[in-house]
Amino acid sequence: KRRRASVLPDLPADHLHFAIKKGKHKLLSRINFALQDIKEGSLQSIYNQWLAPSQHSMLLNYGTLNLTQDEKNWLDNNPNIPVGTHSSWYPYDFTDEQQQHSGLSADVLNLVSNVLGVSFESTTYLTPEAAEVAFNRGETMVLTNITPTTDKARYMDFTQAYSFEPWVLLSRSDRLGNFAPSGTEAIAVIENSGGATVLPSLCLTCQAVPYINHVSAFQALQKDEISFALASLHHAAPLLHQDYVGQFKITGTINEQNSAPLALAVNFRHPMLLSILNKAIGALPANELERLENKWLTYEYQEGLSPREVAKWSVIIGLGIFMVIFVIVFWNRKMAAEIEQRKVAEQRAKAAEAHLQTLADNIDGVVLKHIQTNPQQPLNIQFSFVSAGVTDMFGLSVVRVKEHPQYLFGLISEDELPQFETSMLEAMESGHWESEQQVQLESGEVKWVKFNSQISNSKAIEWNTVITDITLLKKQQQALDNARQKAESATAAKSQFLATISHEVRTPISGILGLLELMQEHQLSEELLNLHGGLNQSARNLLHIVNDVLDYSKIEAGKLELNPTEIELGKVLARIVQPQSIHAQQKGLAFHYWQDPNLAQWLFADDIRLHQILNNFLNNAIKFTEHGTISLHIDVIEKNQHLQKISLTVSDTGIGIPKDRQQSLFQPFEQADKTTSRRFGGTGLGLSIALKLIEQMDGTIELSSEEGKGSHFTVTVVLPTCAPEHAVSNALALSQTLICTSEAENPIELDMSNHSQEVYVVGYVLQQEELCRYLKHFSLEPKVLHINQKHLLKEMVVKHQPKHIFVAMSVWQQLAITDAWIQQHADSTRFTVINQNPMLSPEPLGNSWCLSVNPLLPDNLIHVLTKPVSHDNLISPLDNPTKAPIAKETREQAELNGRLILVAEDHPINQQVIAKQLENIGVHADIVDNGVLALNALKDKRYGLLLTDCHMPEMDGYTLASSIRQIEQRREELEQETQRLPIVALTANAVQGEDANCYAHGMDDFLVKPVSIKQMKLTIEKWLPAIKDSVPTLETEAPNTEQLDTQNQDMTSSSDSSSNFSSTEENTNEFSMLFQDIEHSFAESDNLALNENVDPTISQDSCNDMNNQVIDYSALYDLFEDHDVVMTLLDEFAASFVEDNEQIKTLWTAKEYQQVKTTSHRLKGAARMVACEPIASPLANIEALTNELVTGAVSLEQVESKIEASIEEVDSTFDLFIDEMNQLRQTKEKAYSYE
Repeated sequence: KRRRASVLPDLPADHLHFAIKKGKHKLLSRINFALQDIKEGSLQSIYNQWLAPSQHSMLLNYGTLNLTQDEKNWLDNNPNIPVGTHSSWYPYDFTDEQQQHSGLSADVLNLVSNVLGVSFESTTYLTPEAAEVAFNRGETMVLTNITPTTDKARYMDFTQAYSFEPWVLLSRSDRLGNFAPSGTEAIAVIENSGGATVLPSLCLTCQAVPYINHVSAFQALQKDEISFALASLHHAAPLLHQDYVGQFKITGTINEQNSAPLALAVNFRHPMLLSILNKAIGALPANELERLENKWLTYEYQEGLSPREVAKWSVIIGLGIFMVIFVIVFWNRKMAAEIEQRKVAEQRAKAAEAHLQTLADNIDGVVLKHIQTNPQQPLNIQFSFVSAGVTDMFGLSVVRVKEHPQYLFGLISEDELPQFETSMLEAMESGHWESEQQVQLESGEVKWVKFNSQISNSKAIEWNTVITDITLLKKQQQALDNARQKAESATAAKSQFLATISHEVRTPISGILGLLELMQEHQLSEELLNLHGGLNQSARNLLHIVNDVLDYSKIEAGKLELNPTEIELGKVLARIVQPQSIHAQQKGLAFHYWQDPNLAQWLFADDIRLHQILNNFLNNAIKFTEHGTISLHIDVIEKNQHLQKISLTVSDTGIGIPKDRQQSLFQPFEQADKTTSRRFGGTGLGLSIALKLIEQMDGTIELSSEEGKGSHFTVTVVLPTCAPEHAVSNALALSQTLICTSEAENPIELDMSNHSQEVYVVGYVLQQEELCRYLKHFSLEPKVLHINQKHLLKEMVVKHQPKHIFVAMSVWQQLAITDAWIQQHADSTRFTVINQNPMLSPEPLGNSWCLSVNPLLPDNLIHVLTKPVSHDNLISPLDNPTKAPIAKETREQAELNGRLILVAEDHPINQQVIAKQLENIGVHADIVDNGVLALNALKDKRYGLLLTDCHMPEMDGYTLASSIRQIEQRREELEQETQRLPIVALTANAVQGEDANCYAHGMDDFLVKPVSIKQMKLTIEKWLPAIKDSVPTLETEAPNTEQLDTQNQDMTSSSDSSSNFSSTEENTNEFSMLFQDIEHSFAESDNLALNENVDPTISQDSCNDMNNQVIDYSALYDLFEDHDVVMTLLDEFAASFVEDNEQIKTLWTAKEYQQVKTTSHRLKGAARMVACEPIASPLANIEALTNELVTGAVSLEQVESKIEASIEEVDSTFDLFIDEMNQLRQTKEKAYSYE
């Protein structure tokens, strides 16, 4: 029987086979048997007839190479054949751990290599594309692991297959059924792999979605982005068994249809190699290829149901059956137990009911249980249980109440019964009811009872009620109410009494203070002066106590209210800190101040009460601290667009507060120790008032203290921010373009090409850390240096050219830095001298600023950073020297013409200076000590001008000016005749913005102390009206006796007014102390020449050489323009100097270094006030060195000789001072004799 055979294209052309339809095993066996049965002779005849000799030889030697001579020659010429392999197609092609080519293809190449006797040089490529590129370039002759396709056949040849790669369709394990393609499925196919040749045999119309590798295809399948993934079974097996266990399953069966042949690709350039490799592969023993496949292509897969799934469902079903059986058994046993329990429970319930009845009958009250038959009629009820207590409480029997419940409700009065019924209706919603009712028994007795009812089920039908007798409780409550009303009445009466008596006591105290002030105008002996001082201080202390009592009474009466306004908190704090720092300095204490740069400039708060709170804490801190430091720290804790949470912390190193006394410290009239009042004074009301004010501000206060180590009071408040048009973002905003580096009149923009951002702090100073933090906030770069030689300072300045250098006063004096040295070596660098002593504002020191860091006020720091040094406020020449002097007039005329001046100044010496200046100018003035007295004076007299200090006790200049403007405004509203009073500020505070602050409070002009007589004269001429011209009359030409008497009285009055200052002048021991907080550094070289307006009677020859003078007479004369006044001040200074200088020596011998520092500071300030810089300079050395000694910066051995040398220098310089004083007197006397 003849069969048609087809040639297999993948087999070598030299060998022919019969092909039969798959599955025809019997036919295959018969053909094979028939072929074997053909006689050998017959085969030879057939071969001879149809085959060439070479072909005949090949058949005879099947399984051997049978290479031609040309093929052998080609192999001889190419012993090393380059092969391109894949790096990661396990198990066919991959790179092992030794970076060697491995896998099935590698082993096949090894067999072929052995057969041919050549070497294959493998080159591994990461991707098939890279391998094909190198193949096409001719870099490799052969590629392994290639599935022949029509596209690839255009540019490469293929050998016969040496293996077959099975491909399978994978789907998610939860997908039901096998693969039944509809033609629209999306199937993942690996790019450049044999899967593309297999897919058409599975589904011709399915959409092939290419992926770069199996991992990306599996991730897409896992995310359900595709329906199936066509994967190489052997290559994907590790992933399926490791990363995707149980997630995928094989859809369909594995057969030859799903297998892709693997062959070697040969470059077109080498056709001889293709023939050689085909022969070599055909010559490979079948058992070797089978061995390699068993080695690399062994895998396991499960068809049909997964054993794991079978096991899982078996366990689930088994557990389900077990649970059903278990529940049935358990339920049966439980039911039997419940039946038994119910029997026991019934017995127990009967016993409990009997026991409950016994308890309810013996309880002190009535227990009821009723059923609400109609919710709309709460009194229509039926009692199911009534205890025997109903008889004792209401005199009703149990049976009677059960049968007729209305008897119980009938005890309630008819007026209260509707409210009782309404409350029961409301209880239906809440489920609970409480009511107190007054009942009247049948016997006439009245009782108070309380009903407590609770719903016993959710249907609000059954209620449990307990009625208790509260008659005794009501009587006690009534008694307590009566007692409370009496206590409240007593408290109100006490508060009213305190408020009334405080106001009443203030009046005589004010009278006492006024009389004491009047006493100052009379000549007093030293003993009377001491008594006067004690009386004055006692009266002021009494007034302070009365104010505390008044404030506390207002708090208790609820009448103390806050008046918040828009305030500049930074300036409010500065006004608090300045006097307190002076107070601390007087006790020898350091004062540290820190203000958070993030603090908003404008806040909404009651500045008066903040002032009161902080002053209270600071006064206590200074009072209870003998040595150490007082600190005030302002920090912004939280902030947003509209609010700032601020903490204000007052710290001291004083006596501290014991733990057991801290809780009661804020109670009224309480102090830390019973002896505190005797030792330090005070009422114990201050902290209580402060606490009440803080609570009114919705703030909190925290106390941290340890006995003997000091205390920390922290006030935390939340303040709203506000933004007036002229406000900035925060209180310490500083533009970098406004930092001065030259001596120009106005701030100039920085040339950053010549200056670095570095700022140097040379030497140790107080608040050094805070200074650096401020500078960093201004975007500067502070660096602390310790330089003790001038040439090192010069080298540093020349090398780095810093914007600013802050130098400690001790280093400044030690290095003898002068304006000439700065101009020569550091002309473009600003120098600021750091003073450890308190100063109200920065002061010029030559061409540099002198800044105090005790405390360090940020406004002062901004001032020295932004303002050039100017001496205009110290010695100002008269703008118009030719202007005629003001004409003299009597006091009555001055008041009548509106030319009487009122001066508000609290410092006695400043009062004396101003009085002398006004007397020399030729005007009349009244001088008061504070703003309160100034307001009183304005009520009694007509003044044409007010000169007021800005910082005074009782009422400062700002408040005084604001009060005057308010009074003027009220008069205008009442259409009363009003004349605006000119107000001129006198202040030692020269910080930036102080003038604007004065103008904002209603002042008209602004003068900075010390004020020269010329400045004073110009200001008076500016604001006082001119003297009215009058026609001479007979009275004016020849005054009568009465007029002469009046004039004499005026002179006497003027003399009495001056005696006020004379009495102060006599107290020479107080002179230096009055100047301890005023330090002015007059110019050293450029101001030593005599001013052109010096009294001509004082000649150049009457004194020593100007460069060697102790007294700068020119500066003093420019200030007062009166030789007698100058000499009087110098005499007073000389008298006080002797005692203070001896005190310094005594304290130095006694090793009281802190007192030496304080006294030398006080004496130095007095010397500078009278322009004696040669005396002030060694005193400044003493102060600086003793300060370092007190702080521990140096030892006694290091500074002892220097301090003693400075003390000797003070003595010798004072001798020169006495000589110059005598020369000045003699010169003046000669001038008088010439006249």
